[in-house]
Amino acid sequence: MEKNINNNLDNEYISVIIPIYNSEDTLANTLNSVINQTYKKLEIILINDGSTDNSIDICKQYQQTDNRILLINQKNRGVGEARNAGLSKATGKFVTFVDSDDSLDKNFLKNLYETAIKYDASVVEGGIKVIFENGSIVPYSVGEEIVVLNKEEMLKRYLSFELSNAVWGKLYKLDLIKDLTFPATNINEDFISLWDSLIKSNVFCHDIRSNYNHFFNNPNSLVHTHFGKDSMLLIHYADKILYDIKNMYPVLTNEAINHYNAALLHNLLICLDTLAKEKFELEYLDDVKQMLDKAKSVKNMDKYFISIEEGIDIQNVVTQIDKILKKNWG
Repeated sequence: MEKNINNNLDNEYISVIIPIYNSEDTLANTLNSVINQTYKKLEIILINDGSTDNSIDICKQYQQTDNRILLINQKNRGVGEARNAGLSKATGKFVTFVDSDDSLDKNFLKNLYETAIKYDASVVEGGIKVIFENGSIVPYSVGEEIVVLNKEEMLKRYLSFELSNAVWGKLYKLDLIKDLTFPATNINEDFISLWDSLIKSNVFCHDIRSNYNHFFNNPNSLVHTHFGKDSMLLIHYADKILYDIKNMYPVLTNEAINHYNAALLHNLLICLDTLAKEKFELEYLDDVKQMLDKAKSVKNMDKYFISIEEGIDIQNVVTQIDKILKKNWG
């Protein structure tokens, strides 16, 4: 239901949580994009997660010139724990997350706030512009400027990868996520925590009038990811989603199965790369064998976890991993 927003604008604080680790080259650009937002009623929470470069000095310089900035300095615990620290201090009615190498269009928070108030939305996702290291730019968001989704529509789009899996680029009601705990990891923490937020939300809006600018410096990052504990978190997350859908929204079971299979392929590709580099840790051998057993019945899919996986034959990946495991460990 639409609300009259004329008397509500600039009345509520937005908490902006920025985890920081060795970001001296990008941090000023990020902070400038936040402090210069046209929506001014901000609480800017910086979490220096044990940086060893000049990030902490940059944070202190900005804190001296802007009294909206709160600085938390902690030992390195990973981006998940940094977000937890920021969330524990947030007092705004709404909260958003910004990575320390990304930036916001100047009207980003104003537009998302207006939409949240107008439609009483639990979560509003903004436009996303992905900027690669070579300078090429890909607008992730297409379609109508503002789309309002009920819970079932939102979950269906999420499972089909039509909504971003990242926690950044969105505005949340703080009451929705204040008890959220990000896992203590630097990989896949977004996906796990975002699902816990979405499953509790009611109205979800997509507002692409302005962009979150995501600087993606390694478009082939998949092949540089090591298979291990963080990889298995992704499978546990996909399992949880499948369980939640079967129990709460069984009409979306097929979409949840496809989503799980995409996560499975993603993990198997990371595993194959790790095996090829002979850096595989034996403690995850049973986990890989269980994933292989599940994957052997999976047909090729048309939805993928990330775009560089499109068209990859999952059974070919299964065969390659199987051969390496049998050769080395019987």
